[in-house]
Amino acid sequence: QSFSENEIRMKPHSHQNEFIDSLAYARKFRLLDDRFGRAVNRLASLGLVDKFVKEELFRRVSRHRTQQALNGPFQLPQLRSGDFVLGNDIRGNQIRIPLSFLSGNKLSIATTGSGKTSRSYFNILQIAPKVQGLFLFDIRKREYVFLKPLLRRLGIDLLILPGRRLKLNVLQPPYKVDPRDWAPVIADGIIAVLGLPHRASKLVHATLLRLYHRFGVLNGRQHYPCTHDLFEAIKKEKSAHSQSRSAVLDHMEPILLSLGSVLRYRVGWSTRDLAKRQIAFELMGESQIAQNFIIDYLLRAEFTSRVSQGISNPSMFNLYIVFDEASRLLAPNAAASSVADMIGLIRGTGAVIDLSNQTGNITPHIFSNVVFKCVGRTGSASDRDLVARAMGLSNEQRNALPTLLRRPGLWLGQMGHGDWPFPFLFETPEMNVPRTDVVHEWLGDLESLPVEEATEYENWGIDDWGVASGEPLPADSPVVPASEQPNLSAKELRYLNAVIAHPGKPSSAYAKLAKMGLQAAQKLRKTLVENGFLKEHSVSTQRKGRPAIVLEPTKKATEAVKQATAEAEGEK
Repeated sequence: QSFSENEIRMKPHSHQNEFIDSLAYARKFRLLDDRFGRAVNRLASLGLVDKFVKEELFRRVSRHRTQQALNGPFQLPQLRSGDFVLGNDIRGNQIRIPLSFLSGNKLSIATTGSGKTSRSYFNILQIAPKVQGLFLFDIRKREYVFLKPLLRRLGIDLLILPGRRLKLNVLQPPYKVDPRDWAPVIADGIIAVLGLPHRASKLVHATLLRLYHRFGVLNGRQHYPCTHDLFEAIKKEKSAHSQSRSAVLDHMEPILLSLGSVLRYRVGWSTRDLAKRQIAFELMGESQIAQNFIIDYLLRAEFTSRVSQGISNPSMFNLYIVFDEASRLLAPNAAASSVADMIGLIRGTGAVIDLSNQTGNITPHIFSNVVFKCVGRTGSASDRDLVARAMGLSNEQRNALPTLLRRPGLWLGQMGHGDWPFPFLFETPEMNVPRTDVVHEWLGDLESLPVEEATEYENWGIDDWGVASGEPLPADSPVVPASEQPNLSAKELRYLNAVIAHPGKPSSAYAKLAKMGLQAAQKLRKTLVENGFLKEHSVSTQRKGRPAIVLEPTKKATEAVKQATAEAEGEK
C-alpha cells in the first residue's frame, strides 16, 4: 500500500498515549456518533491517522471535557433520536429516545411537590396513543381522572372506574388458562395477599379444585364458583388443619365484607377485556389489603394469561401500568405485595409497570427489576445513599445531589436499555392540567361486558343477625329478634350479651364472642358506651405495650337485656 506524505501507520510509543486515551474517552461518551466522527473512528481503528484526524479528535474531547467541567459531575446525555421525549437536559437540549427503551419497569423516587405527578402526566400523554391498554391506579388520591379531557383530544376514551364498581371473580380462570393451572396460582396469590402461612395454600388449592369439579368447570362449563363459595366450602372442611382453616376464614371474611359486591360474580370482567381499554382505577377509599387483593388479581391473571398464550419478551409493550404514590405496595414491612412479587415477571410479557414513591423505603429487589430509575428532590440522606448505590454513583455525584435536585421537575435518571448507561440530569415540563369538572365515574362500554352475578350471596354478611356466614346463633343465646326489641337492635343486644356473659375482657375479644366483624363491633361499642350501657376501663394486662380497654356492663344494660328477653318469651 502507498500513503500520502501526511499519512502514517500507527505505532505504539509514548507520544501516542494521549491519542489512545482521547480515543477511548470519545468512544465512551459517544463523541464520534455523527457521520464525520464515524470516519475518524474508522481511520483510528485501521491505524491510519494524520494530523487532521488527531486535531479533530482532540478538539472534540477537549470541548466535551470543558462542558463537563462547567455542567457538574453528570454527563450530558447523548440521546437525540426516537419517538419519545424524555425531557430536556440542563443545557436545554431535547432528550429523545425510542419508545422501545421503555420496555421495562420504571421507578421514580421524590418527595411531595417534586413533580412526580406532572412527569407522569407528560409520559402518559405520549404513551397512551401508542399502546393498546392503559391501567392507571390511584392509590391515595385522585390524580388521573383529570387526564380524561386531554386524552379525549387524542381520540382516547379514559374510563373512570371506582374500586367498588368492579365486577370480578378471582376464581375464574383467565383467557387460555386451564382451571387446573389457575387453581394453584390464585391459591398462592390469596395466601400471599392475606399474609397466611404456606400450609394454608394447600387447603385453598384443594378446596378450589373440589369446587371446580362440583361446578363442572373441569369439564368445560363456564359457571364458576366465586370467592364466597370458597369461603363457605372451607368453613365446612371440619377435617382440615384447624389452624390453617381458622386463619383463612378470619382473613377472608373482612375482605368479602369490605369489597361487597365486587367479588360476588360467577362470571366477571376478564383481564383480557380490561387490558384492551384505558382505565383509571380509583382505589383511594379501599383498605390496603383490599387494594392489594384487587391489584394482585389483575396483575396475576393478566400475566398468567399472557404466558399461556406464548407471549414472551416482545420487542414492544402493549400494556402500560402506572401506580401513583405506591408506598403501601412497596414498603418492606407492608402486607405481601403483588407488585413486589410480580414486577420481575410481568415485564417479559409485553406489560410495563411505572411506580412512583416518596421515599426509598421499599422492598430491596424492586431496584433489581426496574430498567429506568429516576430520582428527584429527596428529603433524607438515606434515600440519596440508596439511590447512589442503585445507580452506581461516585462520591462526587452523590454529594452533588442535594444541590442539583432542588427545584420541581428536575430529575436524575439512568437508562437500562440503549447504549447510554450513565446517570444524567433532565427536566420535564410542568403540566398545568385543569382540575375542574371532575368525573365521578365513567364506565363506558364496560357495562356491556357479559357477567353473571351470584345472587344467592346478595345479602351475605348483612342478615338480621349480622353473621357473615349466615349460620344461626346458638340455641342458648338470649338474643331477641330486632323487630321485637323496644330500644336495642339485634346486634346491640348480642354484643351486650357477650359482655354480660364474659365481663372484664379486652374490647377486641367481643367481636368474636358476638359473632360479628371487628369494625362493626368497634362501632357498636362506641354507641353503647355513649348511651350508658357499657363502661370502659384502661387496664395494663402486660408489662410492655399499650394498656387494654376492658368493658364492664352497667345496670342499664342488664335491665335492658332482661326486659327484651322477658318480652320475647312472653310473646312466644
